[in-house]
Amino acid sequence: GPRTNDLELLNWENHIQYSRKLILPHPWMHIRRFVLKPMCDLSPALVHPLLGLTMSQLLEKVPDVLRVHTLDEIVELSL
Repeated sequence: GPRTNDLELLNWENHIQYSRKLILPHPWMHIRRFVLKPMCDLSPALVHPLLGLTMSQLLEKVPDVLRVHTLDEIVELSL
């Protein structure tokens, strides 16, 4: 059914967990540019606990080619 809130937990102190309710790290974060770009802005050297690559390295390899806009870019485009 409809969800009122949807919180995606991507990573938590490099904790690895597989359960029915929670999978850490997020299983698709490494293939989503809209996740990796802000992660690189915040912590480019953060290492993915399963893949052993930094967020910057993952962003370089991400197959997602869609452009990620910053909030400033969106505001500028709307003017």
